[in-house]
Amino acid sequence: CDDCVKHVKGDVTPRYRVKFRVFDGTEEIALVLFDRDVTSLVNRTCVDMIRMVNTI
Repeated sequence: CDDCVKHVKGDVTPRYRVKFRVFDGTEEIALVLFDRDVTSLVNRTCVDMIRMVNTI
């Protein structure tokens, strides 16, 4: 990123990491879904989603 001096070596593959909260009226829980589960839910890989958004 532009704000730090860290550099990534090699190829980087974008992957999903989706954080959300679930509330049932009495309790709340924070959950995180990772790449495999999100890909299954949205039926698109993260790379495909980025390509699709960049064409809009």
